Amino acid sequence: FSQQPLYDAAYLTMYNICFTSLPVLAYSLLEQHISIETLTSNPKLYMTVSNNAMLQWKPFLYWTALGAFDGLVFFFGVYFSFQSISLADNGQVFGNWTFGTIVFTILVFTVTLKLALDTRFWTWMNHAVIWGSLAFYIFFSF
Repeated sequence: FSQQPLYDAAYLTMYNICFTSLPVLAYSLLEQHISIETLTSNPKLYMTVSNNAMLQWKPFLYWTALGAFDGLVFFFGVYFSFQSISLADNGQVFGNWTFGTIVFTILVFTVTLKLALDTRFWTWMNHAVIWGSLAFYIFFSF
């Protein structure tokens, strides 16, 4: 077994800074789960939100299990895809960095697209941050 990391350190740094934190920050600031009209007509909803009623164990465990499942599918999906293909067209052997980059690319696109699918209230800033982070990842990778 090797202690060589699967991802490059630059990918890990940029993942936390640009690829996922900016879209999540924009989502958390701009998303409106309840419309303004509903909130103004029913002020008791503020009590529910202010008491952290949205933070519950069931959704937390669901998203944690889904993240673990996705990680296993990403890793082993790419791993089993590489079992029969060992050479590129030019004869170069696929290595650990190629494998890690493919897994990481799938990870970044899946996280960002899941966030885009969960967004209900789109603004120009959501579009800029979500699609911009994917464009920056592609630019950063090549």
